[in-house]
Amino acid sequence: MDALAIGRLLPDGAPAGWSGTGFLVSAEYALTARHVLCPPGPVGSVRADPVPSGQLRFADGSSTSFALEDHDEQLDVALLRVAPPPPLS
Repeated sequence: MDALAIGRLLPDGAPAGWSGTGFLVSAEYALTARHVLCPPGPVGSVRADPVPSGQLRFADGSSTSFALEDHDEQLDVALLRVAPPPPLS
């Protein structure tokens, strides 16, 4: 996998079809939009706090789990720690 890779982000507990884009920026970190980690809840409610974990899947079929490291609501950005780090080519 290249040092910079783009994958499909699947937050834990999100409803079917809910996903977003994650950008692997190093062997240990990925970036995404914070709102991707705030999927809708029951009866159209919106989750106030980001989901703390999930999966990041890449086009080559590989995937890795992630944990929320930090986020900023105003900037709509979230930093994710991927573990275990995917192999980089």
